[in-house]
Amino acid sequence: MKLFKIFFLLFLLNIKIEASNKHIEALIKKGVKHQKKKECAHAIKAFKEVVQLKPHMYKLYNRIAYCFNYLGFEDVSIKYYRKTLDFDPQDKYAVKTLKEIYRKRRNLESINNPNEIILLQEDTSLDVENHEIKMFYSQQGILYYSDKDGSFKRKFADFSIGDIYPNDSDFGVSTLIKDKEGLNKLHFFNFKKSELFPVAEKIKNIVTPFYSDKREKILFLTISKDGKSKQLMEVAAKLDIEPKTLIKDFYSIEEFKTIEKTQTIYFIGKKQEGLNSRLYRLNSNNKIEQLTFVGEDFSKIEVLPNEKYLLCRQKNNKGKYNLLLLELTNKLISNITHTASDEITGVWGKTDKTIYYTSSQIDLREKWKTTLIKYDRDGGFESKIIESSFLQKDLYVDGLEKYIYFRSNYENNYEIYRFHLNSLKKERLTISDEDEKHLRFMKIYK
Repeated sequence: MKLFKIFFLLFLLNIKIEASNKHIEALIKKGVKHQKKKECAHAIKAFKEVVQLKPHMYKLYNRIAYCFNYLGFEDVSIKYYRKTLDFDPQDKYAVKTLKEIYRKRRNLESINNPNEIILLQEDTSLDVENHEIKMFYSQQGILYYSDKDGSFKRKFADFSIGDIYPNDSDFGVSTLIKDKEGLNKLHFFNFKKSELFPVAEKIKNIVTPFYSDKREKILFLTISKDGKSKQLMEVAAKLDIEPKTLIKDFYSIEEFKTIEKTQTIYFIGKKQEGLNSRLYRLNSNNKIEQLTFVGEDFSKIEVLPNEKYLLCRQKNNKGKYNLLLLELTNKLISNITHTASDEITGVWGKTDKTIYYTSSQIDLREKWKTTLIKYDRDGGFESKIIESSFLQKDLYVDGLEKYIYFRSNYENNYEIYRFHLNSLKKERLTISDEDEKHLRFMKIYK
């Protein structure tokens, strides 16, 4: 009887092992299939599941590394190539690929010892500007990213996207995906797990989500049936978590910006229907402070991280816009522009001394007359950079204040361009038959 039990247990164990092996084999085939189709996020998920179950299958780390490198996460790929070397220090593919990566980074002539690769990985003098900051934009609802010069364009995901919102988190990023009804549903992409999952699923229409590292939550606005933004809410970046309302009892909330260091939230809202939009501040203790009291409607805010100044747009009773500067310590407002524009967009330079903005007027002959202007805050004077006959949207100044990026409707559809601020040379970074939308710049982390 005992012998029968032993044989029976061995039989069950053998069945279990066989089922596990078939599952592993199926996952590997699935991952390879996705990798061949360049569906690298799906391939990474399958290969990771295998190595979690079978850590000794270290050859798959090379495949994971390849996929991360294809997606633009070069530092993550280095980590996985080095994992292969932990198991086999002479693995030819891992050593060869790491040599190529570091030759490209430092223009090295040769690397003869894999240990040199490990030392280089810790070298903080590496220039991270070019390979960490990526340019994100969408075409026909699909999100793409590339290097800042427009090269190495790659698809970020296969789903239809409403927008992606930049942040300085190494944990993940919040994004909007349109459902079958065309409504924006909130999702979160976890960088480290390469997973995308829905958040706050019961909320039907959402705008402007932002993941806050400090709060470890996503902040977002909800939209009612009449198209008004009603509430500012927050939710943890996890499945099946109920969102919490941060700001309510407003007729509408139109835009918000958050300062991570102090957890302060600046927003534009109307307390009652018929009133003008005003600027408010929600402190870390959840106390709301009104910052502006007079004037027409406010819209579009840009806050400096040091919270000294706030750049905002104000709409007059004729539907035109001016650009204003709010000094946050004493709540003094001053005009940057004195002639209202049909369209105006402003952005801070490298410091609080410089503001760049585009002022656009409707021109009957050429439709638009747009001027890109540099404003010196200390001197209060401005200088024209360049004029054009097209709109310019989504201004972005790079960290060195060398280039200014924007979307423009030159040649009938929106493409992405950049100006060299010294030479004034204009470069076209994208070419397509469709509008480029949602120009954002975001860090790609390890």
